[in-house]
Amino acid sequence: MVGIEHRMPYFSSIDDEMLRRSRGRDLLGALPIWSAFGKNLVPYLAAPVTDINGIKVVLFIYWLKDKLDLPDDNPSQFRSVFKVLEGFFEYYLHHSEEYDCCFGIKALEVAEEFSVGGDDPRIVCNGLYQYYRGTCRRCKLLKDNWDVPESVAQIFSSPKLEKLPKLFKQWIGSKAKYIPVELLKKKDVSQCLKSLFLLPELDELLRKTLLGEDMHIKFAKGCGEILNDPEAEQLLTPCAFHSKLQENFGKGCNPIHSEITSKLNNIEKCEPFLVCVYECFEYMHSAGGSSIGALADGLGDFEKKLRNAAARFLYFENRSHSERSGGFIQLAKAVVSDDGNMESFMHALLNHHEVIMTGRRKMPSVCVESDKLAVHSEPAVQREVLVGNKTPSIWRNHYYFWTAGTIYNQLWR
Repeated sequence: MVGIEHRMPYFSSIDDEMLRRSRGRDLLGALPIWSAFGKNLVPYLAAPVTDINGIKVVLFIYWLKDKLDLPDDNPSQFRSVFKVLEGFFEYYLHHSEEYDCCFGIKALEVAEEFSVGGDDPRIVCNGLYQYYRGTCRRCKLLKDNWDVPESVAQIFSSPKLEKLPKLFKQWIGSKAKYIPVELLKKKDVSQCLKSLFLLPELDELLRKTLLGEDMHIKFAKGCGEILNDPEAEQLLTPCAFHSKLQENFGKGCNPIHSEITSKLNNIEKCEPFLVCVYECFEYMHSAGGSSIGALADGLGDFEKKLRNAAARFLYFENRSHSERSGGFIQLAKAVVSDDGNMESFMHALLNHHEVIMTGRRKMPSVCVESDKLAVHSEPAVQREVLVGNKTPSIWRNHYYFWTAGTIYNQLWR
């Protein structure tokens, strides 16, 4: 019966109880805790933001909005225009000699003529809007109301770009499909676009705003230096990357380096416990019909790993005041207490999950019914690759290392 709600029609109105059985994401509510540590080092960049040209495209499209005379009372029209322009720029970047597209390479490499539309659902027309524009607003390159600030408007008002607004206005109308190559054939378009991505004033503004304060920039620089290392392939496992950062920033008595090292240490104290807890939960999630006692007896060496991780996580007991952190601190205490055992911890974990799901008005994905585990959604991972047979993975925040280093190297190349 698992997942049956996804295969059966609703015979009358939609059943809210069935809808609330969907798996969802972050079933234990750890994401705010986990991401906070990464954002202490990389405050603005989202994980998929790996190309500064995507930032430039988003800012230009928002600047262009007023030049296209779009009605303010019809946001859906601008959303359609954004899709068309995003698809156009992805096509331009992919087919240029200097750059790569940000999203949609499969769509851009099809043999037939590439076209985009205002209702296009593909990632090639939606990726920047979904992932990049939030970064632009967090670092104040877009205002809270999504208008561009004067610092950005002045840059795009460059004489080198003065023909672009008119050209785009003539191109965008009410067509169902737009073919980017047709616009690129027009006189002056290619040269203006080349200038758009080579504006030194824009690069300088991004250097000052995109990565954060001086400490964040120094951290990104450290990540970038590791990525540029000729032997980088040996350092690109998350643990090795983290260790190398700690080694590099741990040298000397530089206050900023000490601050970075402290924040890296917090990740090291936090993530292993969160990941162990998640893997224990997935272990139960993939074991419908089993008793918790039997599962607890099968944890083997994982119990020791969980206890060690919990002891380190309790460093935050008096240093974090969020309600979500408090829930995980109580779970850590349940693991390390003198009378604690894995069976009682697993019951506490299910109770924690139920609290999280109830707050979302959803049914728990797994619970105890008649002393057996009852599963109400598809598990994410099969049981054989979980805690009983595999060392827990850690360092899920490591994408911050790659993102920060990649963007730094582009800004200071």
